[in-house]
Formats: sequence, C-alpha cells, structure tokens
Amino acid sequence: MTAATTHIHAVPTLPEAGATVADAAHHAPHDLLTACVVVEDQTDDPAEAEQARALRAVLEAPAPARPANTLARRAAILCNDLQFRTFVARRCGFSSGEFSAVAAGEFVRAVCGISSRRDLDTTPEAAASFEKLRTDYDAWRGRIAAPR
Repeated sequence: MTAATTHIHAVPTLPEAGATVADAAHHAPHDLLTACVVVEDQTDDPAEAEQARALRAVLEAPAPARPANTLARRAAILCNDLQFRTFVARRCGFSSGEFSAVAAGEFVRAVCGISSRRDLDTTPEAAASFEKLRTDYDAWRGRIAAPR
C-alpha cells in the first residue's frame, strides 16, 4: 500500500481569483503562441512540430464574427421574453396568462405586416411598426412614459 500524497493549497480570495483569471486571459494566448514557435523551431520530431503548427494556426485564426444585432434578432429575443409574451396576450384581449414564443412571433409578424422577422431588416415600414410595438411594450412595462 502506498501513501497518498496530499497538497495543500491556499484558497484565493474572490479578488485574487478574479485577478488571476484576468491575468491568464490576457497573457495565456501570447504565451501559448510563443511556446508553439519554440517547439516548431527546436523539435526534431515532425509530429510534435505539426501539432505545434496546428495549435498555432488555431490561436492565430481570426475570431468568428458576432451576429449583428439586427431587428430580426431583437424580435426573436423579445418573443422569448415572458413579459413580452404577457404584453402580447393583453394586447390580444386575454386578461391572464401569456402567449407562447411562437404565438408572440406570429403577433409581431401580423402587427408589422411581414411574413418573416428577417423582413424587419429590409422593409422600413415594418421596422417602424416594430419600433412602435417596442415603444408600446416599454410603456406597458413602465420603462418609459406612455406615448401620446
């Protein structure tokens, strides 16, 4: 039977842990790239050099573009919001409960006169209708004064 080895580590405080994460996020990519270059230049093992090259290619690849915050995307997010679905139900005459996200999407398309939320990004009239609907919703929530 072998004895177990234990290592006692001090648990960092929250600010210390946050600083460590921030430091690692800032320095780790550069440190990895440097290590890849060293391995590529100094190893005699072709497989090891290829592995370093492959990792370096991943690290140097441009970050994928974030999807644009389009009106269509905002409408999709809004239709999944419980408060918005409740607002839609009230606008349709239901005194309690909320609509499903699908029903809220149908409501948005009907109010805006479109067949697809993508049309919000290409049809100025639909975009204006959606913005008015959002204003009405914000007023219903009490986030802004009711429009006149």
